[in-house]
Amino acid sequence: MFLPAVRRHIDSSPREDRGGKSLTSLDLVVLSRLTFTRVGIALVGLEVNIASDLPTLVADLVAISGGNNIKSARARSADEIFEEARRAKDEFADKWFQPSLSSWEEQNHNGDQPEALIPLMLAHPDLYEPDVREAMLNESLLFLTALTNSTSRILPHVVIELCNWRTSHGPGAEQNAALLRQAFFEAHRLHPRGPPRRYSATADLQLNDGVTIPEGWQVNLDTSSAGRDKSAFGPDADQFDPNRTLDAPLDRLVFGGGPHACIGKALSIGTGAATGISRGTDPGLVIALLDELLRAQVMLDPDRPPVSDQSTEEDNYSSCPVLLAG
Repeated sequence: MFLPAVRRHIDSSPREDRGGKSLTSLDLVVLSRLTFTRVGIALVGLEVNIASDLPTLVADLVAISGGNNIKSARARSADEIFEEARRAKDEFADKWFQPSLSSWEEQNHNGDQPEALIPLMLAHPDLYEPDVREAMLNESLLFLTALTNSTSRILPHVVIELCNWRTSHGPGAEQNAALLRQAFFEAHRLHPRGPPRRYSATADLQLNDGVTIPEGWQVNLDTSSAGRDKSAFGPDADQFDPNRTLDAPLDRLVFGGGPHACIGKALSIGTGAATGISRGTDPGLVIALLDELLRAQVMLDPDRPPVSDQSTEEDNYSSCPVLLAG
């Protein structure tokens, strides 16, 4: 489902003559949002007319995630932010969620339970009491906004860093699932999402280095500074290097760990350390998309550079034009 959608998007994108070569022109932000949202629709069980409704749904999900806009949060009161987020959530529920929920409630599956979020939660309402509908709505939004925004935002960073890195390493050096996965982590290390995360210690906690965090203390995790810490990543910590050798894996810096680890890790980057990408393997959506773009000889568009998202202080792009030679 995913890669065929990616290929259809590429095939339907315009071709341009650049220096006597016919190249496909597309925007990575648009590509990633449309294709990742399709996955979210299937996972949630949202009943959407892909041909006519997908761009509108994507726009609505992007608007819902605007509640995380740091610049807006500083310019307006918390009450204004929360009220705007509540209205966006209510609009999503009326337009997209409730029609899908009603449709699933009316269907008789004769014992065959669809593997989608809404019907699975409907089959086990006792797990989500007292407000089953609210729980389904919240979980649906979690999956959809994560795919439409969190997963999509990193793709331009990885492609930009890889294109620049390939200049000195040659094409084909990165056609490897393990290296593409490391490239994903390196780009995330250099371009983390969001402001510092705040945690409260519910009990005394001793870290691996012997430091004790007393109960009641609040700890801020600044992933931007941590990701460029030269004592951890070496003197070239500000540089992108997918071949970087580390004493500890980077996945916890990106996905967290323990009971609060991101449930989308396997979906994004796969479950193993396979060294090849082929039929039957599960490299993850982001890795599979990167591989597809690299096989199509992706390159940055010299006439249309990436555009930073001015609506937020996060390190995001609102547009990332690229060209495909393959």
